[in-house]
Amino acid sequence: MMDRNEPCLIHGTEIKKTVARTARALDIGCGGNKKKGFLGVDISKGEDVDFVMNVCKLDFEDNSIEEVFSRRCIQHVEDDKKALSEIFRVLKPAGVFRLVVASWYGWLYYRLHLSNSCGNYKTFHLYRDSELRKMLEEVNFTIQSLRHIPSTRGMGYDIEAVCRKEIVQKPVRTARAVSVYE
Repeated sequence: MMDRNEPCLIHGTEIKKTVARTARALDIGCGGNKKKGFLGVDISKGEDVDFVMNVCKLDFEDNSIEEVFSRRCIQHVEDDKKALSEIFRVLKPAGVFRLVVASWYGWLYYRLHLSNSCGNYKTFHLYRDSELRKMLEEVNFTIQSLRHIPSTRGMGYDIEAVCRKEIVQKPVRTARAVSVYE
């Protein structure tokens, strides 16, 4: 993964990549609106962006991040399932992933050119609750809640999923006692 001795750029300052190794919480697709207390990850440079990288190829070690937040990012990633798999990979066991995606109201808002970001994205996945649940479960997330939350756009709602990466314990095989009378 990362070479600890190679520098990376964070807010214009050269630092050691060990910062990435000690990251605890990521805001994936933060754009110009990074969640407080999180490190921002986005595909484009910006004031709130700490790491410029593609969500389908996160440059963090396996099981290294405690919490991931992503608001209206995954819906614009062509291979959304791969992006979710990458988030699962970097999340620590028992780690929390909070995902917010637009509902059809958000898609409509975008298509009617009411959004400031209209035309900026070539991909806009539209999810039903059941489809989002299925995709998260296929990636092995345990869904704690999936609900509709008020949209910041003033119309409709967004879909929020709160998930965990459960600690998977492999079953222990025990030898079965065999009776001489069987």
